[in-house]
Amino acid sequence: MKYPELEKVAITNNTCLTLRVRGHLIKPRLANQIIHTYSVQRLRTEIHAAYPDGSVIVEPLPSEEVENESQDTTQSIADLGVSHAVEKRLIKAGINTIEALTAMTAQDVIDIKGIAECSLQEIEEALTKMNLSLQEAGNE
Repeated sequence: MKYPELEKVAITNNTCLTLRVRGHLIKPRLANQIIHTYSVQRLRTEIHAAYPDGSVIVEPLPSEEVENESQDTTQSIADLGVSHAVEKRLIKAGINTIEALTAMTAQDVIDIKGIAECSLQEIEEALTKMNLSLQEAGNE
């Protein structure tokens, strides 16, 4: 008997809750958490039933897109996984790639209108998860 292949999906959690989806913890305000499922449509239906307001989004990913995924710093700022508000402020300030962000110091980030200490901490945590960091002051 041949079993169906697992499909890869990206789940975006726009809620303030940590969710458990098929054994995976999806942290609050996390974009594009990749999980595997046998049926994207069934998962999408289950998520939509639980979160009909669209606060949790399931998007199928082509397998080659996931296989080519890397910790490349030229990734879009959307790949950082910060809250939508922080992402929007970075983009508005012209910071569109992770490479551009990692070239900045913590003070440079704080100087962006609408970015406070808590947003800076969120950015630093997201970069740490990617084994990246902001520049040290004086190392620019």
